[in-house]
Amino acid sequence: MKTPARALALSVLIAVAATGCGAGQNQPSNSNPAQSVTELAPVVVKSGFSGKGGNINVLMSSDFQTLDPGNSNYVQTANVGQLYYRTLTMAKETAGQPPTVVPDLATDTGKVSDDGLSWTFTLKEGVKFEDGTPITSADIKYGVERTFAQDVFTQAPQELNAALDAGGYKGPYKDPSAVLKAVETPDDRTVVFHLKKPFAEFPALASRSNTAPVPKAKDTKLDYTNHPVSSGPYMVESYNRGKSLKLVRNPHWDPATDPNRSALPDTFSFSLSTSQATISQQLLADSDPNAITLDSNGALQTSDSAKLADAKVKDRVASGLLGCNDVLSLNTQKIKDPDVRKAIALALDRQSILVQYGGRRFGELTQSPLNAKMRGYVETELELDPTGKPKLEEAKKLLEGKDYPKTLTYGYANNRDAFKNTGTVVQQNLKALGIDVELVPIPAPN
Repeated sequence: MKTPARALALSVLIAVAATGCGAGQNQPSNSNPAQSVTELAPVVVKSGFSGKGGNINVLMSSDFQTLDPGNSNYVQTANVGQLYYRTLTMAKETAGQPPTVVPDLATDTGKVSDDGLSWTFTLKEGVKFEDGTPITSADIKYGVERTFAQDVFTQAPQELNAALDAGGYKGPYKDPSAVLKAVETPDDRTVVFHLKKPFAEFPALASRSNTAPVPKAKDTKLDYTNHPVSSGPYMVESYNRGKSLKLVRNPHWDPATDPNRSALPDTFSFSLSTSQATISQQLLADSDPNAITLDSNGALQTSDSAKLADAKVKDRVASGLLGCNDVLSLNTQKIKDPDVRKAIALALDRQSILVQYGGRRFGELTQSPLNAKMRGYVETELELDPTGKPKLEEAKKLLEGKDYPKTLTYGYANNRDAFKNTGTVVQQNLKALGIDVELVPIPAPN
C-alpha cells in the first residue's frame, strides 16, 4: 500500500502536449509535481529533400532564452544550436527510430580506459570556427569550463559536469588561476575526461552543449549570446534581441567533416515577436511554404484546432509522443499536509486543462511522470479519474478539519495563451475548495 505522500507525488500528474521545456533540467527540491505535460514528437511528413538553397522563415512569438551553448538547457536553443555549433558527439535522429549517439567533432564516440574512469576523444582534422581558426582541444575544454560557472550561467547543463571528477572547480571567472584537472588536453586534437566513477553512457553526455567549442579570446560571458562563435554550418549574421535573428552559411564549415547535417537552406530568418495567433493563421493558410515555427504546438490556437481536419492542412501536420513535460509544481513548504496536496490534485479538471493545450490531438492524460512511450514507464493506478474529471466531493472531504492556505499564487510564462488559460482553470477549480488563486504573468525574454 502506498503511503499518503507517495500517492500524492503521483496523483497530481497530467500529460498533455507542449514543447520548449528545459532539456535535462532538474525539478526544484522543494516542489511537488502537480501537472505534467507530455510533448508530441515530429515525424517525417515529406521525405527525399536534397536540393540546396533558399531561406527558411522561422516564426516565433518570443526570443530565445539564450543562444549561448554554455548556458543552454532549453529545447529551442538545443534544436537551433545544432545549426551553429557542434559538439564532440551528437544524438542523430532518424524518422521512426530512437536517436543514436554518433561522432560529431570527434573521430569516434570516445575510447574508455580499462578502469572505466577516463574517456578519450580525438578531434577530426580540418574542423574550424567561422573565422577560419582551427578548433583545438583547448577550445573544447574551455567550453566545458564555462559551464561550471553557475553564478554566471544559471542554466548551464550539469549532467556532464556531475560525472567529472572536478573537485570544487567553479569555472574560469571567479578564480582564473584554478585548473579543471578533470579535463586534460595533451595535444591540440586530444581531450581526456576523468570521471568520479565509471559511466558507460558518457558518449551521450559528450553530446550535450557543454562540449561545444568556445574560443577563450572571444568569450564575453553573458554577452556571448549575442554572437556565439560558430563551429557549425551556419553563423550569426545579425541578431536584434526580441525582434529578429538571421543565420547565414559559415564559409569555413567543411561538410566532409560533418555527415550528420545536410545544411540545405542558405539562410534562416527568425521573427521573434510574431503573435501566436498570427503564426497559427499563417501556417494553416500556407501563405509561406518556407515558414515554420518553434513555438509550442506549432502556435496553434484552440479556436483553430478544427482546421487540422482540412485535407490540405492535414497533409502538413505531424505528431507523436515525446518525453518532455510541462510541470505545475506545488510548494511543499507552504502546502505541507499531503492530504491537502492530494485534495488539490483531485479537484483539478484535467479534461479542461487538456483542452487548453489543443485537446487529445496534442496529448493525453497520464497518472505517471512518464508516459507509455518512455523508457522506464510503469503502469500506475491512482485515485484520479482516468478521463480527467475532477473528484470535488472527495477533495472537500479530505480538507475537513484541515488547516490549509486560503490563497495561492500561480506563475506562468506570458508568451503562450495555454499557460494562462490553464491557470484560469486551476483558479476556478480551487475556488470550489475555498482557495483563491492569483495569476501572475512572468514576462518572456525580450
